[in-house]
Amino acid sequence: SAPRYSVIIPTLNEADYIPLLLSDFQKQLFHSFEVIIVDGKSTDGTLDEIEKFRHSLNLRLLTAQKKNVSYQRNFGAENARGEFLIFIDADCRIPSNFMRKLDNAITKFKYLVYMPAMLPEKNKYMHETYTVLTNFISEVSRIIGRPFATSSTLIIEKNFFNFIGKYDEKMTIYEDQEIIQRAFKSGINAKL
Repeated sequence: SAPRYSVIIPTLNEADYIPLLLSDFQKQLFHSFEVIIVDGKSTDGTLDEIEKFRHSLNLRLLTAQKKNVSYQRNFGAENARGEFLIFIDADCRIPSNFMRKLDNAITKFKYLVYMPAMLPEKNKYMHETYTVLTNFISEVSRIIGRPFATSSTLIIEKNFFNFIGKYDEKMTIYEDQEIIQRAFKSGINAKL
């Protein structure tokens, strides 16, 4: 049976980061997901690092013809079998309960778009303050109708993603803000 979630990770020379994120996905307590990596023809050993996870994750590696994050995400989405798409960058980290908490939230709230709250990486005051502030700004912006993405991680229901027209491949920065605001204009607010 198809997994409930499709995790889509665009990569380009991410050999230092991708093993950390994939090992985070290995440690998940909830397992109904596939991982689709869309590589922009890396030259640094990224592909070797990905191969190490081939047998421990439900993993597919696709090669993108363009080095463009929006194109790579859209290409991953076209190949996704899950009901929800999880777009996440290779340099992100997730806790072991991330997928389970997400599944619980989706089952409970039935939203179409979710943005995970950020957690401070190191237990440093400045980092924590920034994180709390970013999450607060994101929540306020959502309430006042100018949604602001906290990070490049976005969870979106696949049919709705296709309905609003996917990522804008002409955009090279702020593509996360743009798709969240487009979702909002079509009447859908993101749940933090």
